[in-house]
Amino acid sequence: MAVIIIFNIMCFGIVTNTKNSVIMRLDELYSASFEGGFNSKTAAEKSKDFSAYWESEHDLLERIVRHELLEQVTESVSKLYPLALYGKAADFYAELSVCKVLMEEIWESERPTIKNIF
Repeated sequence: MAVIIIFNIMCFGIVTNTKNSVIMRLDELYSASFEGGFNSKTAAEKSKDFSAYWESEHDLLERIVRHELLEQVTESVSKLYPLALYGKAADFYAELSVCKVLMEEIWESERPTIKNIF
């Protein structure tokens, strides 16, 4: 029983750190792409970098959280580069927001609360 509790605490720590890191990088992507108005080239470049980062985080998270939410994040992340490339600023920023909300949902669903346990 103690092993399960320790494992759950470790997994929740991983999810918490990943959520914070992903949200921080999404904020950086937003800031970098918005300097002086929407910068399509910078946004596309940074989106590629973020996509590669997300793939590494996805590989870790898929072992410990529900896949449905992860796949929704992956879908939104995959839209970022084309939206930036073609200058669709509103849609680009909307997908950034979707990613942030989904990361919060993932964290909330993995939080050890009575609601999540029972």
